[in-house]
Amino acid sequence: EQKKELKKGLMQKLLTGEVRLPGFKGEWKEIKLGEFVKLQGGYAFKSSKFKQIGIPIIRISNIAPEITEHEQEFVYYEETTISENFHIKSGDILIAMSGATTGKVGIYKGKKIAYLNQRVGKFVNKDSSKLDYNFLYYLVLSPMFKVQLTEELATGAQPNISSRQIENFKFKIPSLEEQKSITSTLNKIDKTISLLKKEVYLLKQQKKGLMQLLLTGKVRVKV
Repeated sequence: EQKKELKKGLMQKLLTGEVRLPGFKGEWKEIKLGEFVKLQGGYAFKSSKFKQIGIPIIRISNIAPEITEHEQEFVYYEETTISENFHIKSGDILIAMSGATTGKVGIYKGKKIAYLNQRVGKFVNKDSSKLDYNFLYYLVLSPMFKVQLTEELATGAQPNISSRQIENFKFKIPSLEEQKSITSTLNKIDKTISLLKKEVYLLKQQKKGLMQLLLTGKVRVKV
């Protein structure tokens, strides 16, 4: 939790230019997200054709920080000839576009292609020479993104956001080189947090096993 708070504070400072990494001095440029990014909407798959096996479909309920078959319950669809615009590959950034979790962002970590369901958006980088896709991930997790999202959602009766609305969000971004440097810094913290999560999980499993042994008398405590 301490590392998460550290990351949160560092993100705020690095993604606004309040703190600059060594070697970077240039002015940041204000852009509309849509200049470099397309937010691809999903396909209206028929729920009556959902299956137990096949190509996984990513629905709003699947949006989580890391989207994998180990963490979420998927429904599946038979392989079909739809546009590749509706294909999801490992590393794609996704966002919930309606419902109670509108604005929630996650990365697809599955090893095989999945399908993009309606009301789920996929961020597509239109110009990788100007915008680093990993920098975009931290940008859409930032308070600046959430503030603009909240302002848009406040005008509607139901939580709902369109691709055009998100593409109109404004941000200041640095050069590509500085974007990559910021991404590298934040990524190191993410890796540390991931390792700490695994350590906590293993300790909990160890405690669970030890409780089982102690509370059944299989292992006795020496007095």
